[in-house]
Amino acid sequence: MSMVHFYEEILRWALENKWKFLMIPAVTLLFGMLAWQGVDKIFGIIPKGAEKIGWKSFRQTSLWQGAVKAFPGTGKEFMPSLNEGSFLLMPTSMPHSSIEKNLGYIETLDKRLAAIPEVEVAVGKWGRVNSALDPAPIQMFENTINYRSEYILDENGHRKQFKVDKKEILS
Repeated sequence: MSMVHFYEEILRWALENKWKFLMIPAVTLLFGMLAWQGVDKIFGIIPKGAEKIGWKSFRQTSLWQGAVKAFPGTGKEFMPSLNEGSFLLMPTSMPHSSIEKNLGYIETLDKRLAAIPEVEVAVGKWGRVNSALDPAPIQMFENTINYRSEYILDENGHRKQFKVDKKEILS
């Protein structure tokens, strides 16, 4: 209700001080880009320029090291690639199960899936993001399973068919 009450005053201030007001979304975007890409990728031109003019140790300064440490970037995407042969397993637990129990379920499921010889990578997530694109309840798990190729290479680089022996060891 305070927004409704002060709306006219806020709007007048924003229209009279456009540049000050536009600094709010600009700073938000800058910090979002820094969190996503990292200082070194966005402002990497600064140390390159300093090195060209002769300041070789710019990257070792405490200012640059602190900024890189504070905003390293998120790195690589978390979800594994979905190729032909990938499998999405979406089991659920009971609606009344606790978060700790669900974490135990997903950990056990990931370990059991990774123990299958044909599985190369198994990554699981539980829960949801509050968005229209992911309306899953916290009892639902999503496990992405990537299988090994049907063929593996032998010591000469020739394709060999994938199989396991009676002790379930790759051969």
